[in-house]
Amino acid sequence: MKEKIDRGDNKEKNTAIQFVNLAAQQNAIRPQLEENIQKVLQHGQYIMGPEVRQLEQNLESFTGAKHAISCSN
Repeated sequence: MKEKIDRGDNKEKNTAIQFVNLAAQQNAIRPQLEENIQKVLQHGQYIMGPEVRQLEQNLESFTGAKHAISCSN
């Protein structure tokens, strides 16, 4: 998002305001991301693969819920 800032001297400057720095977050965990992507590519289960069940189990543990069912988006 870019916002024009009026500095009172009639000179406007476009300043980018970054809400979330996804590139920095990805760089911090890049080795783990790439390893996990390779695992999915190797087993080829892009829908309802083992990572989905692991996520649901983690959500159950985290929330204390009896069941957790993930869905798209």
